[in-house]
Amino acid sequence: MSTSNISDPANDPTQGGKPGSTWSTPVRVSTGAAETAVVSNVVAGSPGNVAIVYYGTNGSGIPDTQPDNAEWHPFVAHSANALSSNPDFTQSVIDHRVVHTGGFCTDGMGTCPAGGTRGLRNWMRVGMDPDGRLYTTWSDDNNDGNRTGIRFAKQLTGPSLIAGKPPFNDPVPSSPMADPAGDATWPNRIGGGTNLPGADLTGVELDRAGANIRFKLSVGDAKRFEEAVDEVPSADRLLFVVRFETADQEYFAAYEYSRGGAVRAFTGRIDADDGVESNNFPNAINFAADDEARATVTGDTITIRQKLSAFGSPSRFLSVVGAALIGPSESNETRFKLLNTIDAARAFDHGL
Repeated sequence: MSTSNISDPANDPTQGGKPGSTWSTPVRVSTGAAETAVVSNVVAGSPGNVAIVYYGTNGSGIPDTQPDNAEWHPFVAHSANALSSNPDFTQSVIDHRVVHTGGFCTDGMGTCPAGGTRGLRNWMRVGMDPDGRLYTTWSDDNNDGNRTGIRFAKQLTGPSLIAGKPPFNDPVPSSPMADPAGDATWPNRIGGGTNLPGADLTGVELDRAGANIRFKLSVGDAKRFEEAVDEVPSADRLLFVVRFETADQEYFAAYEYSRGGAVRAFTGRIDADDGVESNNFPNAINFAADDEARATVTGDTITIRQKLSAFGSPSRFLSVVGAALIGPSESNETRFKLLNTIDAARAFDHGL
């Protein structure tokens, strides 16, 4: 990192200077586990407070020629004295799992070295809210078929980027995860639309029962599924989905209500059969059925049961997200006609 201080006369137009004329001596930001880093992005708060995000791996050398077993993570480095002559940075890993393995090709549309891929693209961003809390997005292709997904996280603990603000010390999200009632609207936008009680997700919970895992989704009114489908134009079904990750794969569990009352429950790994192949748009997830699951609706709670072995028998489920979606049937999905997310709960991790 190098800084160009506007208070320097050479940089200050009011003193006859030109912005960006002089810069501080560059200092290294990525260290240790991020010995090799690529695709950085920066956000600044109060003077001297900056955060820099990047992908990093602990191998030496350039990103393109890292070995096949190189493991990449998104990192954030924070400094509260970035304008000093010898700034201090604290580096932290952002995610909970490896997001990429092997080389990281930086050759644009050219030829990648053997083992290098462009799976993470150039998708790495960081921002902050009015309290100086960091928000980060990054990409992840550590799954079957190396399908690229976008991830998001917000800062729970640590210093604010705004001087005078207290440090953050929020609890880690966990199961059961409650979600506000009355926010399943169509059209689905802030400050408008009609709430659909039949698609209003109010809670997500996971628990283990011997060799099985149970996904419990609480809804506003389980007797109004048909009404919710009727509200969305060209819709054929209502789909409640729990999407989650393990150390190296992505999975889902789903409960589907189709117009007229037909229901089914199924689970699977997000892989090649989950893409909408028509219109050459393979990355649109349609949650195609892989394994039949058992499900019951008791009161306003949907319970989906499946063997833990169907998900590789992991010790933890990561980034568990529950959502309610309404749209066309699986056979009618196209690039221009996809499921609409009506409601979603906050993500959490769950140990098994």
